[in-house]
Amino acid sequence: YAVMHAEILSGARPKRFAIAVLPEAGHMDQLTGVLTLFYYSLFTRRAFQIISYGVLPDFSMGYDAPFINWNASYPDNLFEHMKFTFKGVRGFPGERRPIFNHSLQAFTYWYLVNDGASDSFARSDLRRISSLNDSAPYAFLSSNRGRTFLLFSNPVHGPELRRLGLRAESLARCAFQFLFTPNAGTRQKAERFLPAIADPTALRIGIHIRVGDEVFTTKDDFHVKDYAHFFDCAAQIEQDRRKPWHTREVWFLA
Repeated sequence: YAVMHAEILSGARPKRFAIAVLPEAGHMDQLTGVLTLFYYSLFTRRAFQIISYGVLPDFSMGYDAPFINWNASYPDNLFEHMKFTFKGVRGFPGERRPIFNHSLQAFTYWYLVNDGASDSFARSDLRRISSLNDSAPYAFLSSNRGRTFLLFSNPVHGPELRRLGLRAESLARCAFQFLFTPNAGTRQKAERFLPAIADPTALRIGIHIRVGDEVFTTKDDFHVKDYAHFFDCAAQIEQDRRKPWHTREVWFLA
């Protein structure tokens, strides 16, 4: 796949791209959507790319691309209707039609933000999705949901994944490690945490606080005191899980 990807980018093969348009959401929503869309590109033999827009941070701010060059840029008018905020409405609920005059033979679109579409990934041949023109050189897609876990039950793609030696429980991780590696800036910021992460004698507890997508639309401050129950829970876990060989307790907050 990496060889095919490079040949498409260099022009040695005909243009055939799958472009993931990042949704206006938290990084994990973006990431789970991107990993799902990568497998779409793998099955359909398209060169996978990722684009952001507006104030959304580009993935290249935190990651390098170890095997394929997924970083890309396209004119906004090609994917304006794929943006979460469309026609001035956040989460626009109406029909999303392209706003440009280019031939639709060259472009095809699949908008999956907050959309189930589970049946397609669990049962359908992704090369034959009725709403997509598989022969179009450019496929723009957007998703904020992870659906990789459905692929192993897919009668078409499940056997393909098994032939590649992949397993359901590691499918997302394999895609992540193929697409991304922390860049120098990210590694530098993480270095001070590595000893605690690697310490086998430490009791490590992760606290994940999700304040909601309101952070994108409000100027109100969020205060740690409003989430004290998360820390109370971590303290209870610490008491219940502490063993005689633990030399310290480490809390990781996200």
